[in-house]
Amino acid sequence: VERAQVQLCQNNRERAKRLISSALELNPKLASAYFVRAKLLSREGNFGEATRALEEASKLEPQSTVHRFNLVKLYMHNNRIADAIRELKTILDLSKNDTEKQSEALLTLGKCYVSTNNIGLAREQLVKLRTIGDNDKAMQLVRLIDR
Repeated sequence: VERAQVQLCQNNRERAKRLISSALELNPKLASAYFVRAKLLSREGNFGEATRALEEASKLEPQSTVHRFNLVKLYMHNNRIADAIRELKTILDLSKNDTEKQSEALLTLGKCYVSTNNIGLAREQLVKLRTIGDNDKAMQLVRLIDR
């Protein structure tokens, strides 16, 4: 999987695909292989398959906020806001002791609520951001709410 990641960084997609396929043949429960596959598919513009690969990675490693944050990005890209909100709530539950992850999840959750015109819930995320002391992200959300 690491070699596939290197190949992907070097923009050698075909080699990366072969390496990921081989890794998954050897171990179909390798979350990191699904994660790299998702990155590869996203770069190719195949967002549906990339989403499915990240969903599989997330099932295999349910505690991984990395998989979940990336899944949120794909859900938002595909206008699957309800799915993004569900993942963000899970991230908030998983990262109770990680202020940085909490802040990022709250800001993104606020963006989701703004995109659905649910300003009341967006403001709730703003209050939570201020409570944990992330004034930069709070200001970003204020700007979105005030548009």
